[in-house]
Amino acid sequence: MKRRIAAIGAVLALAAVMALGGVMMVADGQAQERTQEWNKGVVVPMTGAMERPEPVETNANGLAIFWLNEDMSEMCYMAYVANLTDVNQGHIHAVEGENQTGPPVVWLFPEGSTQPMVKSGETDGLLVMGTFTEEDFVGPLEGMTMADLVDMMEDQTVYVNFHTEAHPMGEIRGEFNVLNQSCDSMERTMREAMGGSS
Repeated sequence: MKRRIAAIGAVLALAAVMALGGVMMVADGQAQERTQEWNKGVVVPMTGAMERPEPVETNANGLAIFWLNEDMSEMCYMAYVANLTDVNQGHIHAVEGENQTGPPVVWLFPEGSTQPMVKSGETDGLLVMGTFTEEDFVGPLEGMTMADLVDMMEDQTVYVNFHTEAHPMGEIRGEFNVLNQSCDSMERTMREAMGGSS
């Protein structure tokens, strides 16, 4: 439990730094309007209970944070997890139906690869930090733009999923339904995702 709380504390601290940095500043009119919603990043709590079509019973949980660079050409991200064992891949997936899974559209783990790689043992803390561009899009998103991905995030038609050896279809999952959070609301969100733990 102490390790889990420490991991959560670390990611909340990093999220606060990103929020204060205003990391999504974009110049042109339409992008600038979007930036006002994204200027504190997108926070995605992940739990086994969020897995579909059936929840997964697990002690693992996590938090993924996404933010854009200045010209909206590159998405940066980091994922912190707790009690996640033998993770082998992580993605942004498209939603194909209510309470369903869908194909990957961006590989998050391993960073810079589209092939699974087992990180042996339990991970408590930073799992991956990286970036991706439109050239990294796969599946139904291939050939589309970063703006298309942002639209899907805002429309909640994509989700984040991390897979393990024990749960090849995914052990922890999170939805893109938390935008522009303050530090206090990020902490509340994560604690609610953990079932009210303090």
